Amino acid sequence: MKRLTRSIDITTRVVDNYGDAGVALRLLRSLSLMGREFRIRLFIDDPSILEILLGGGWRFGGAGTVLRLEALSVSVFDWSDLQPLESEDGPDLLIEMFGGGLPDSYLPAISSGRPEEAAGIVWLNLEHLTAEHWASDYHLTPSFSPDPHLNKFFFMPGFREGLGGLIFDSAFLSLKRKWDGLDRAGKRAERRKLLDRWEIPCGEAQADDIWVSVFSYEKDFAALVEYACRANDTTLLLSPGKGTALLEGMMRERGAGGKCLSLPFLPQGEWDELLFSCDINLVRGEESLSRAALSGRPFLWQAYPFAEEGQMEKVEAFVDLLCPGNREISGLFVAYNQNRGCEVFSHLMKTGASTAELFKNFAKKLENFGNCADQLIQFSDNYIRFSKGR
Repeated sequence: MKRLTRSIDITTRVVDNYGDAGVALRLLRSLSLMGREFRIRLFIDDPSILEILLGGGWRFGGAGTVLRLEALSVSVFDWSDLQPLESEDGPDLLIEMFGGGLPDSYLPAISSGRPEEAAGIVWLNLEHLTAEHWASDYHLTPSFSPDPHLNKFFFMPGFREGLGGLIFDSAFLSLKRKWDGLDRAGKRAERRKLLDRWEIPCGEAQADDIWVSVFSYEKDFAALVEYACRANDTTLLLSPGKGTALLEGMMRERGAGGKCLSLPFLPQGEWDELLFSCDINLVRGEESLSRAALSGRPFLWQAYPFAEEGQMEKVEAFVDLLCPGNREISGLFVAYNQNRGCEVFSHLMKTGASTAELFKNFAKKLENFGNCADQLIQFSDNYIRFSKGR
């Protein structure tokens, strides 16, 4: 029987809000639905973040606390706890999230005195998501390894064929099919179920409104406030954060607080359902961008702002893939990241069926490029077969 990937170590640091840990959890969920058995250990520098992302259904109780995802059991360890490495073999696959490094004693523990075993480990640096062209130049190319016995490679997720794809799974696609198949009455009923679950009071008419979800960095919201105050049939659903708190305050100052529904912190699966339930999603950062793009709903993406609008290169690279040659849609993304007027939102609402089809087709294309977790495991399986000479 051919040797396949059986054991996986994942290391991640919580650097920017919940995003880094969120991607790690998405990856674990995807691995759990592959139909294969893995022994997985997660090393994270702040396990309490997982408690928040999982919605209170799990608590970290110390080294080796088991996190169950579908049929998969993940052993969770604090960053500094290397107890498992003293008694167990190293992994077949080591995934270092976003170049965040490894615990100080990790490499000596898995390679000391066992160079032949270490040489069979696949070490992948799962990089940040970007639409920029240079990602294709780095995908699956060698990366610097501080241990001569270990081979390390870049793994680039992305929006292009030939890259590592985006993280999704069968549960996400089933949820998408469910919402895509609803008529107006069915959509209204499902929306009310969501609001009841989240304990959010809502007027009967609001369930039929145009729903716009907002997850944003702090920015100038004047254009969005102006649009929302003018539109009689639009409700803003606000995910928690400093940015949306600022937006809600501005809406209340205009006497339009009733047009905002403040959401609780949602576990990942419910946040996916929020995206599907909305007509338009305003998202920020990388992890939310990937989910919005896969949802097939019209959206605008706010890139993390840099000095002198350095983020615009990322925005322009993305819209070149989303809508090549479509100046209307690409212009909306640029305008949203440059805080331009309320016509940005008015235009997105009015572009109708052709715009909706553009986003649906883009989501389908991303699905066809393949799931990131599948491609990680495929590369690892092939490497192991080659290194073992089988």
